[in-house]
Amino acid sequence: MLNIFQQIFGLDIQEFRDEERNLLSQTGKGSDCVWHCDVKMFGVWAGNRSKGKFLGYLYVDLYPREGKYTHNANFSIHPVST
Repeated sequence: MLNIFQQIFGLDIQEFRDEERNLLSQTGKGSDCVWHCDVKMFGVWAGNRSKGKFLGYLYVDLYPREGKYTHNANFSIHPVST
């Protein structure tokens, strides 16, 4: 599905793994960027990653676990302006 979005909308979607998440985290611990170890984190750019505009992060939490919703869900997260 991510490949389809990249082709149709001209996006570049790249998964952020441990090393990249470590750089993003204020504590240097990439695990602080996600709420569970099964969650995948992606960066999304309009155009290509090196020259395109950064649009935001996409979090994908696909696997069932205790305490998690048992139905499909989609939540938007917006930054708070200060």
